[in-house]
Amino acid sequence: MAQSTERALSLHKPSAADIAMGLGVAAWYALPDVVRTRRVRALIKVVGIAGIGALGIRNAAAEQRVSKVGEPHSSALDLTPESAAATARAFADARAAATESHDDGRLARLLDGSRPGAAGVLAVVALTGSVACTVLVERGIFRLGERLRGAGYKAPHVMIGVALGAVAAVTGMGRAIKER
Repeated sequence: MAQSTERALSLHKPSAADIAMGLGVAAWYALPDVVRTRRVRALIKVVGIAGIGALGIRNAAAEQRVSKVGEPHSSALDLTPESAAATARAFADARAAATESHDDGRLARLLDGSRPGAAGVLAVVALTGSVACTVLVERGIFRLGERLRGAGYKAPHVMIGVALGAVAAVTGMGRAIKER
């Protein structure tokens, strides 16, 4: 099994997106060694995120313009009638399982949309939890870099950035291999 994995990895060339992701992650985490002012770093990151978001929106809009009228699915979402039906069946199965479980159908009522306020609260809780986890991880990575700096390492944030950038690029490559 290890041999087939090595073979698959050796045959895959990283895509431009894999390389861009790795470089972007490396730059993101290396920034404290390059820009010492916290406000300037924040500004650079906000501008970078806004630029990536704008590029993503532009690309999605371009993909939708390319898709033909009457096409059975959108190229932006890549939904086919079969996958939409499979998704609907999965939600129906989830509703049935929730009804049969010990929650007396509360989850099923939440999923069927009869209580949109509850679904909104669930979405806000999930988003808040995600942001909180992201902030904790980002602070931990920054503190690690500062501890390494205090221990005498040169450019500790760059070291962390290069390591995390490599992980991001390889993860993208692994996704591409899995999709083959």
